[in-house]
Amino acid sequence: MKKLITITLILAISVLSKSFANEDNTNNEYFAGINFKKYNSFYWENGIQFKFHNIKNGFSIGTLYETTLLGSAISSNALEQHHFSVFVDKDFNIYRNIIYLNPRLNLGYFLVNYESEIFNYLNDNTLTIAPEVLLRMKLISNFELDLSCGYNIIHGNGQNGLGSLYPIYFRFNFLYLTTN
Repeated sequence: MKKLITITLILAISVLSKSFANEDNTNNEYFAGINFKKYNSFYWENGIQFKFHNIKNGFSIGTLYETTLLGSAISSNALEQHHFSVFVDKDFNIYRNIIYLNPRLNLGYFLVNYESEIFNYLNDNTLTIAPEVLLRMKLISNFELDLSCGYNIIHGNGQNGLGSLYPIYFRFNFLYLTTN
């Protein structure tokens, strides 16, 4: 668990680092925010997101950390799940530089704690690959709202793979522009 948090923090710092970009910083934006993810008919995973965005070419790269400890497991006996991912996406302006459609590709690592020895025979981690489609809206001042739907290509069904990693999910991100 400590390794997962350390990796997330290191990648978040590298994404937000201004030395990450080789271009003039007037073309770069750095975002930080919170996200809420709901698997279709299953758990909520909530977490944090850091993103570097190049205005000139419309590409973004970033990192996400989501966990049920900030979602479904707060007030229930839901499984403890941790999902770390890095992503890349591209802006396509659909309305006056306010609304964008973004295809995104997430690559990550998913870990679940079954909390009982009787489940030791089950796989408790996997790599994840998830294409996603976002509708991004620029809000007042320095805020951005993303609504998205994604599909975990590597998922489980209770017999093969992780049973708690469902294929279809929906995500809501609320991001703040930390620099101009």
